[in-house]
Formats: sequence, structure tokens, C-alpha cells
Amino acid sequence: MDSTITPMLTISHQYGSGGSLIARDLGRRLAWSMWDKEIVHRIATEYAVAEEYVEEKDERVDSFIERMAGILGTSGFEAAYNVPPPMWLSDTQLAHMTRAIIKEIAEEGKAIIVGRGGNCILAERPKALHVFVSPAHEARVQRVMAV
Repeated sequence: MDSTITPMLTISHQYGSGGSLIARDLGRRLAWSMWDKEIVHRIATEYAVAEEYVEEKDERVDSFIERMAGILGTSGFEAAYNVPPPMWLSDTQLAHMTRAIIKEIAEEGKAIIVGRGGNCILAERPKALHVFVSPAHEARVQRVMAV
């Protein structure tokens, strides 16, 4: 094993588990960089799109109709009036961007990546610990209700 490879941590979690809060606290304690919504922010900044757009895109997969409209070059109002969108990202483009950013973060090491498939993308990386946060159902319900 290469001793120059620095450690990494990925945290996957269920909604309402507090996984992001755990990651932030751990990042502060270890003095490691923490990447959660920061990945969304970086994609939005690098590709000049709204963070809300990337976040929404990250949360769902394009429908069959949306994929066909993209392939055929017809996308409603924008196509009818020749208004180019700022940038429409396909699921494949977003996945590629996310993978590239996560791999870049891993090169630097000493980082915590929350969700976004970090555990899969870095599955083969030495010195990476992959954690899944899954609290008791009641604790999740209480946390979601509090938020």
C-alpha cells in the first residue's frame, strides 16, 4: 500500500439521520475538509448554473420524456422561441462532474465526503473508510419533525 496516500472518509446516510451534522462535527475535530452541499456549489460555480438547479437535478433522474426532448432538441418554450437555456445538464453529465470532483478531493485526502455516491466512486481507494449512518426509526422521525 502506498504510504503517500492520505486517509479519506465517506459518509452515506438516511434522510433524517443527522449524517451531515455528524460529518461537519467530525471534520472540525479532525481539521479535515468536509464536502456535502459544497460539491453542489462547486458544480454550479464551475458550470455557471444555479445551485438550486444542480440540487434538484441531483435529487432526481430525468424522465423518459425529458431525455427524449434532449435527444431531439425540443424542450418546450426554450426551443419554440429560440431561447438557449443557461446550461441543461443531463444525468450523465452531472454524474461525470460529481465523479471528477470527488476524485479530485480524494487526491488531496484528509476529507469527508457526504453522500453523492462517494462510497461507490472511492470503493477501490486505499485508506478510505466508508460509513453508513442509520439511526433507529423513532430517532429519524423525531429529527425530521424537529427540522
